[in-house]
Amino acid sequence: MRSIETGPQTVNEDTLKNVNRFYKAEQFRNGVRLLEDNGIEVTADLIIGLPGDTFFKFVKSVKTLMDMKPTTLVFSILHVLPGTILTKRAKICS
Repeated sequence: MRSIETGPQTVNEDTLKNVNRFYKAEQFRNGVRLLEDNGIEVTADLIIGLPGDTFFKFVKSVKTLMDMKPTTLVFSILHVLPGTILTKRAKICS
């Protein structure tokens, strides 16, 4: 394996609860470091537009991941996929 893509999507705890995900900062940081120390490139991903994230919360996520120094940091736009908690919530609200 030469590379891996991973990401907390956000580091904001309230936002993570909204999308039924979790993030443990120290474990994630250690994982990035362990992979890169073994020659594996790490691409870390954040998602723009998660429910509950604001501009400033997103900037905090960017800064947190940049401090970890992954090989690459990418941003994805939120896509609501079938079968996810966000699809179920959207149907309830419509």
